[in-house]
Amino acid sequence: MRFTSFTSPASFVASFVASFVASFVASFVASTRRIAVAPLIACLALSILVAGPAASFEMPEVNWEGSRAQDVSGKTLDLLIVRPLATARVIVGGLLFIPAAILSLPMGREGFSGAQEVFIEFPTEYAFDRKLGEF
Repeated sequence: MRFTSFTSPASFVASFVASFVASFVASFVASTRRIAVAPLIACLALSILVAGPAASFEMPEVNWEGSRAQDVSGKTLDLLIVRPLATARVIVGGLLFIPAAILSLPMGREGFSGAQEVFIEFPTEYAFDRKLGEF
């Protein structure tokens, strides 16, 4: 960890304003019905102390691509969120396929095959045939 100077005056001002507003809101909630001068001075002093180190902290560079953390988080996201939604998409696609098939019958076999691909085959392949963690 290392501390660096601000990259621009705008970053210092943004950090200063954000910490000042957060401190002011906290002191305002803690005070009763009126705004006193002492909490304002305390908020200003606190924001000067906090804004400098907080805004100048530089995060170390992390190589995310191809890491084990990326693999595990991708598989977890796929298992807990994407697969259940894809399964729901298969069910909804099956329900929507019936009217789509009826409407595509006048176009012949090509229309029916297109509706079958869009509503049945593609969602089923995405939900069940791909490897875990591949999107």
